[in-house]
Amino acid sequence: MDFMNLIGMPEEVTGESRQTAQLLAAFDDYLAPHDPFWRELADVVNLAFPVQTSSQEGLLERQVHQLRYVISAQQADYVRRHYRKDGMTDGQALASYLAQHRFWTWDLGAFHNKRRRSDGSFPDQLERVNIKIILHYHSEFILSSQGELLSLLEPGSNSQAGRINTASFNYGRWYRHQDLDVHPVGPHDPLCRRRATKGYASAKAGFFHWRLENSLYNKRGLYAVGGQSLAQAIKSERKRFRRLVKQQKNCHNE
Repeated sequence: MDFMNLIGMPEEVTGESRQTAQLLAAFDDYLAPHDPFWRELADVVNLAFPVQTSSQEGLLERQVHQLRYVISAQQADYVRRHYRKDGMTDGQALASYLAQHRFWTWDLGAFHNKRRRSDGSFPDQLERVNIKIILHYHSEFILSSQGELLSLLEPGSNSQAGRINTASFNYGRWYRHQDLDVHPVGPHDPLCRRRATKGYASAKAGFFHWRLENSLYNKRGLYAVGGQSLAQAIKSERKRFRRLVKQQKNCHNE
């Protein structure tokens, strides 16, 4: 794809600040997460990779997968540059941006709340409950209860939380999501993320397994937070964020 040459996409993203800064600088400052360009890019990827081909070995396949992390970093950067004022958190800036757009929070985002498999401890040893926020299906934001936007590529940041529970742009819609966005993780994830996620795992999301120690729905299990199951804690954070967006809408309308 010519797009890879245009932005200088490397064979492997490393998470190093210099490389990330160069990649982000390749995008126009005003390319917003809601821009139709992103849907068009996803359509091209859908056409270029028929069923079960995006997980195959190949430089382009690897670059296309890792580009998802670059795009999410660019979109988080856009929100910060255009909406975050002095004293604001990423979450407040995101709420200000999304007050003007339709978005979804229905996905519990178990994959973005990984913890250490052995003892349930949080990345960076800091308790965070992360919610997934989806815009136009393709763009996603992972927002922590600390008000941080989590992404794999953060210039100047050594946080493990972003590398482990990162946001990633979605190419596939509904029936192609697993094929284009989930299955390529194994063969094509960058080394910096594979190293970070070693020893970490997601909660088991099946509701009928709620009694399991590692269940998303067990309020006494490994993933419980403050007497709540992780599912309950995520729902509470979603409600809190939606209230924040509503407050921002009221400010825009005044």
